[in-house]
Amino acid sequence: MARFSYYGTALILCTGLLTPTANALEGGPDRGAISQQIAGLQDELEGNLRAGRPGEFAFIAFVVRRVENGRLSLRLVRSLVAWAKSQHPDHPFPYFRRALLIIAP
Repeated sequence: MARFSYYGTALILCTGLLTPTANALEGGPDRGAISQQIAGLQDELEGNLRAGRPGEFAFIAFVVRRVENGRLSLRLVRSLVAWAKSQHPDHPFPYFRRALLIIAP
C-alpha cells in the first residue's frame, strides 16, 4: 500500500509539472518583463549564493545563459536559490549547484 501511494504521488507531481500553464497556452508572458528580470540575474545569484571562487562565478554565468536561452526556468532558479539559502545560509552555493544538477541536468 505504501508503494502505491509513493508512485501515485510521484505520478501526480510529474503530471502537474508536465501540463502546460496558462502562459504557455496564451503565448507566454511579456518578453520585455522577462528580459528585465534576467538582466540582473547574474548579480542576484552571485550575491544570494555568496559566490567567491572562479568556478562558482562560471557556473552562475552558465545558469544565466541557460535562463536567457529558455532552457531553464527563471522561477525554478529563484526557488532553488531560496531552498539553498534555507539549507545553509552562510554558503548556499553548493546546495544550489547540486539541486540544479539533479533537477535540470
